[in-house]
Amino acid sequence: MRADLLALTPEAIAALANLGLVKRAQRELEQGKGPAIEEDAGSVVTAVFEDGVTVKLPPGVALREAQCSCGASGACRHRVASVLAYQKWAMAAPRAGSLLEDVPATEGPSPVAPVRWSPGDLTDEVLIERLGKKMIEIARQLARRGATVEVQRNADGQPPVAMLPACTVRFLVPNDLAYAKCDCARRTDCEHVALSVWAFRKADTVDRDAARLVVDVHVSDDAEVELGPFESALSVMRAVLLDGVSGYHGALAQKFAMAREDLEKAGYTWPHVALEDLEETLEAYRTRSSRYRAGTIVELGAELVARQRGSGGGALPSRHVLGTGEALETKLDQLKLIGLGGHVDGSGRSREVEVFFADPDSGAVLVFRKEWNFKPEEILPEGAAIGGKRAMTGVSIGSLAKGLVVTRVAKRRANRSLVFGESRGGMTSVTPQKGEWGSLPEPLLLRSLSHLEELFKSRPPKVLRPRVLAEDVHVLPVRDAQGAYFSPGAQQLEAVLTDLEGEQCLLAKPFRSVVPLSTDHLAAALGGAHGAVRFVAGAFRRAHLGLVLEPLAVVADRLVVPDFETGDAASAVTGGVAGPSGRSPVEGAIQQGWALLEEVVQLGMRQLPASFVERLSESAAWLEETGLRECGRLVGDLAMSVGRLRTGDGSEGEERAAGAFLEAALRLTLARERL
Repeated sequence: MRADLLALTPEAIAALANLGLVKRAQRELEQGKGPAIEEDAGSVVTAVFEDGVTVKLPPGVALREAQCSCGASGACRHRVASVLAYQKWAMAAPRAGSLLEDVPATEGPSPVAPVRWSPGDLTDEVLIERLGKKMIEIARQLARRGATVEVQRNADGQPPVAMLPACTVRFLVPNDLAYAKCDCARRTDCEHVALSVWAFRKADTVDRDAARLVVDVHVSDDAEVELGPFESALSVMRAVLLDGVSGYHGALAQKFAMAREDLEKAGYTWPHVALEDLEETLEAYRTRSSRYRAGTIVELGAELVARQRGSGGGALPSRHVLGTGEALETKLDQLKLIGLGGHVDGSGRSREVEVFFADPDSGAVLVFRKEWNFKPEEILPEGAAIGGKRAMTGVSIGSLAKGLVVTRVAKRRANRSLVFGESRGGMTSVTPQKGEWGSLPEPLLLRSLSHLEELFKSRPPKVLRPRVLAEDVHVLPVRDAQGAYFSPGAQQLEAVLTDLEGEQCLLAKPFRSVVPLSTDHLAAALGGAHGAVRFVAGAFRRAHLGLVLEPLAVVADRLVVPDFETGDAASAVTGGVAGPSGRSPVEGAIQQGWALLEEVVQLGMRQLPASFVERLSESAAWLEETGLRECGRLVGDLAMSVGRLRTGDGSEGEERAAGAFLEAALRLTLARERL
């Protein structure tokens, strides 16, 4: 018996081929149209179809590489049907050469029970035999630079998974690399398979029973970190702080280009992406885009300082802090995605959408972004109209947000943003979904709100984590959604969600004029207009009163994406207060200090008014009164530096003031995260 073929579940076969082929093959087998199966002494399985097409499945050969006389390259319907037919043939224990139609139909799981195993048990000799020395050397080159990998073990019969920053490797059959599937363009037998095996091997030495573990794969100790690339990036940040966003001009373009080149040569992916975000934020201000936030620049300044310091050694390896060895962009092979909704933002003549997808194989959340700048004579579309706009040929934004997507023309950036190529020749398909999200992997699908709290508390500060978009987007199974209430002060729709274990969080959906009916559609869904609420997808954050969820989509009897819903919605807003509101004194002190840093970014240190030093000093005093002494001290240092700068302290004073700003920004960033 071929244990490798028996171990392939329909889901695993779909990963090697596609779900459509699996369903078609299953239907044909149910109708008695399956092939005749034989297995010879060498364990070569032969499947002969009624039309004469013959498939041979030798041991150690990947499904897409198996010989099929139909002439199709890749995993055709004959190859898929042959595996499923062999499993039925084996379950009935026929004699060699028996015909499938003579075997009674049976139902149930694969005849091979799932076994708990680790890809780390595979030796380098096995890797070399399967992948070849050349591919192993490519993997070792990546490992010399270092790679951070999250391993997920095969709990509940699921295959082991290795999540690299730009791709995911799944080991679909125990101890058989022929069925190690990567979603990079190469698909199988790539360098990522070797890296994943080494990652599991290291994870096994740390904790063999942990369901999920993040490890660093490298073949030597950390090399000494070069500080030059950081200095280039920080010099650009200091220039922005001195002149302010309002004084930003194209003269910095060359400095940005040189700093990016320095970071790219050094292999510092996360600082490189941060610098890209800084330039994009400045450009967003110049074009009056809705993407501009002064606070983003404060955060980026704090992050660059934190990553520079964190790269010198400590609790986190420098590869983790810098993203050394992470590819900035990776072309993917067949990618299967589940739409989790999206949102619309905008100001002036610009509109921007973000659509969020779950990768059900890895549990990662990917983000697709698109922006439009409309001419004065054009009519500005509202949310539902934006949902009807084109994302790619034949595919609308709204259909992506609500759909099941299978594509072969996508690229994934290191920060998990998604770039679609043009959808031609069936390379991308989008079908509607009802929101059957219960099979999504954890922690994307939350077991409970308390589990999310544990995740928040256990992870490093954001300024040192990998720069992953939508890392706080989750799907919450909901037992109850209590009456929605529109808070006039906060200008947002609020409701209380109760999870399956009886724990509660606050749902908060800010009102945005670009999608004026979004809160009405959300209130209607929460009020039961489409049946009982089963799931809510959205971005979580912590506040001093508990967890807050900003929703992207609601699943009841149908999937509702509030920003893209069409037509009117009957108001379901109640007059009662949904949950507690207000800020704690600590939160108020932090937010006041943060607002002052945003003013510095906006105006520039050289243009600050005389009263600004006093305002900084008052903020420092309030921070100290609330017990945040270090925050208060650093904001006080910034006040003194700005005061000296106003008296003409020269270039040294400018350097000192910019440094004081970055110190205060880092401390307040950490304080805001821990509220």
